[in-house]
Formats: sequence, C-alpha cells, structure tokens
Amino acid sequence: MLPGNSTRGENIFANAGFPPNLVNQLRRWVSAFASPFPPSTTDSRILGVDISQFNGVMNFEKLAAYKPPKIEFILVRSGQSSSAGFDDTQFLRNWQKAKSFNIPRSTYYVLYPSVDVEPQVTHFLSLMEEAGDLGEGPFWLDVELHQGQSKKRVTDATFEWLTLVTERTGHRAGIYTGKWFTDQFMEPRDWWPETDWWLATWLQSREHPGPPRLPQTVPLSACKIHQTTSFGDGKLVGAESAQIDFNRWMGTREEFIAYFNVEEPPPPPPPPQDLEKRVAANEAAIADLTRRVEKLEQGEGTQAAEASE
Repeated sequence: MLPGNSTRGENIFANAGFPPNLVNQLRRWVSAFASPFPPSTTDSRILGVDISQFNGVMNFEKLAAYKPPKIEFILVRSGQSSSAGFDDTQFLRNWQKAKSFNIPRSTYYVLYPSVDVEPQVTHFLSLMEEAGDLGEGPFWLDVELHQGQSKKRVTDATFEWLTLVTERTGHRAGIYTGKWFTDQFMEPRDWWPETDWWLATWLQSREHPGPPRLPQTVPLSACKIHQTTSFGDGKLVGAESAQIDFNRWMGTREEFIAYFNVEEPPPPPPPPQDLEKRVAANEAAIADLTRRVEKLEQGEGTQAAEASE
C-alpha cells in the first residue's frame, strides 16, 4: 500500500519518498516491472539499508560481505501503533543478526496519530526490552500517516512520542518522513531544527545524489540520513524481496562513528624504536649462520674425499 492516509489496520513500512497521489501510484506500478539497481559506487556517503518483514528473511552473510560500497549501518522496522498484531515478524531476527555481524543498528516504529501516544510508546519499549538492547543508533519514529487527523494533532503526537521515549530510555530519537508529508500534514515547530531527521527523497533508476528535500525550518545539518531510493536491488544485498531501500549518512565518517557508537578496531602497535638495529642484528646473525653451514659442508666434503682414498 501507499502511505499517508491509512485509517485501517495495515502494515506500514519506511516508504515516504513519494506522496500517495495517482501519478506516484502509477510510478510504483511501473517500477514493479523495472530492474532494481545496485548501490552507487560514486556516492562517497556511507551506505546503509532499512529492512522489514517486507524484505523477507535477510541473508546477513551476503549483506555483510557486499561491496563496494560496504553496507555500514542498518535501520530495522520494529512495529507500529500499540498492537502486537502489527509487530514486524522479522524484527527480533533482524535485530539480533545485525548485532552478530557488528553492523550498527537503529530501529524505526510507525506512528498512528489517531491512537493515544502513550500506549504506542509503551508497546514500542516492550519490543526493545524483548530485543535485549536499544541499539547503537537512535530510535526513529516513522511519520507518514495522517489518518484524517489535523496538522496540529499529527505534530503534537510526534512530539509526544519523541519526548516520552527519550525520557524513559535516555536514548536519542528522531523523525523519518518526507517533505511532501510535513508540508501537507504537519505544522513547523520551534523544536524541528533541533530534531534529528531521516528524510526520503528518491529516484527510481539510481540513488538520489542528495541533498534530500528539507521540511520548513529544518537545516541541512539536522538531516542525519537520506533515504535515496526504494528501488535498490534487494537480492544483490541479501534480501528475498526484489527491491530494498538504500540510505546514506549525511555527515562525515567521524560524525558517523560518534553517532552510531561505532567501536573501531584498535590501531596496530607502533614499530619498535630500535627496529633498524634489530634488523641489522638479524641480518648479521643470518650471515654468520650461513658461514658456519658452509664450513660444515666443506668439512664433510674433505672427510668424504679422504675416506675414498
């Protein structure tokens, strides 16, 4: 389904790249018959993917081995609303498998603005408790449903979710959406520039080179991740689905390491200060050993000659 206006119980996934109008419905219908494409090798931004049950059972060995470019972070769908009936069937497996392959993780959860926020937060946190850890990156609230609610309600519900989750866990939280949605269904607020954003701006034949389109009042520095397409080659990177979402980190590598709490391997030990002396001593010892072997061989040869006489 296309996001943006669901009022029924339907599973939603990160898919905010295009507004749900007739033109884009036709685009997606045509894209179902198009060939998916690999990640760009010319985009210097760090590559990640977002995954859900809609990608099937992920082959993490294949995902972790894929390059170039290497997939260096992953955003995992956990659930939506306040009902266990909407929990992502692959969440726990995806979460634990990504950890076992040392891939930095964030999770995303779909907001239902028509439902009280507190039960949604409580259910989301129960999923994270079951998962066993909060991940290396922040939580993301997937905001792409208005469900006939007012702009004020959608915006207030978003802020309430972010606030409650952060207060209860101390864990960072941000918003996943697209500019088309914020323009039509949300009200700019003074907290927007200080919030982390994961923004969708797509192309269908290749990754969008960036930057993504920004909601009103949101500076580029607040956009941490750009979802560049939903038409990436899923099977190429280990998905059962034909297509997968590609994402790019918008900052520097140093900022990425800090943001996702990446544990870098320890640097190799420095060479010994007396390395040249030790090499020279080894060479001298080898030369001396060679001379001794040659003398032994000469002595054996002399003894053999005398014996033959």
